[in-house]
Amino acid sequence: MTVIYEVNGVYMTVTKGAPDALIPKCAEADPEAIDRQTKEMFRDGLKVIAVAVQTLPRLPESITPESVERALTFIGLLGLDAPCREEVGEAVDICTEAGRKERG
Repeated sequence: MTVIYEVNGVYMTVTKGAPDALIPKCAEADPEAIDRQTKEMFRDGLKVIAVAVQTLPRLPESITPESVERALTFIGLLGLDAPCREEVGEAVDICTEAGRKERG
């Protein structure tokens, strides 16, 4: 997801998304280091979101993800402690039981 802000005639984009989808769109980032950090945050049970920015001298004629989500500058990772909803446990149990029945 990208939002565009105009400040004093300059446009700035702020893009957030899954690290594996966003990092390839960044001009200067260390994918291996970001991947290691992302995996560490996952192990801590966090939902991980990457954030990147870009400055545009003017808006493109057609504002599309392809026109504004490229050559981004990686800013960092956000870790959200987002506990599962109550019904997730039951859904996992149903899927596990279905898998047992399928295997015989």
